[in-house]
Amino acid sequence: MTAFSDRAIILGRERSGETSLVVQLLCRGRGRMDALAKGALGPGSALAPVLDMLHEVDIVLKPSARGARAWVREAVMVEPFAGMRADFPRFELACHFAALVALCVDREHPSPEIYDLLRLGLGYLDAHGASLRLMLRFERRLLEMLGLGVAGEGFSAAQFGAIFGQNFHALPPGRGRLLKALPRGPT
Repeated sequence: MTAFSDRAIILGRERSGETSLVVQLLCRGRGRMDALAKGALGPGSALAPVLDMLHEVDIVLKPSARGARAWVREAVMVEPFAGMRADFPRFELACHFAALVALCVDREHPSPEIYDLLRLGLGYLDAHGASLRLMLRFERRLLEMLGLGVAGEGFSAAQFGAIFGQNFHALPPGRGRLLKALPRGPT
């Protein structure tokens, strides 16, 4: 199997053994996928800081001959979104966006428009504050892209939550806390 490259946003990561990482990616051209970065946490590895949550990277992956996980061959930082990491509410809302996308996008189903929406949301949070208005705009736009018919204004946070719950049988766990904690208007 031949290696391929793509632009990706890191949706999540977890340890695998002593020195390896499993990263959940949203690739612009290939959709959501998991990849194993062997030795990423080992001494001298340059991969660990690049493969951090919500970084945008150019990545080279090699499909596995036996499993669903690809292997990370190379990763280069494109955008770290460092501005949002300095403010917990902004970073928490960005994590909510990533969790929603991970919930809604099928594995290896190309969704460049959803990738672009997530990239836009992360870029906005990199430079601006978090707000309930931004959270609901992102959720409404994601539901529109998924064909769940919520175009226009006037939907409440509870209605968005119900639509996600009915269609995906779950909501990101921090959503309720965000609804209470975020300021209502733009910041």
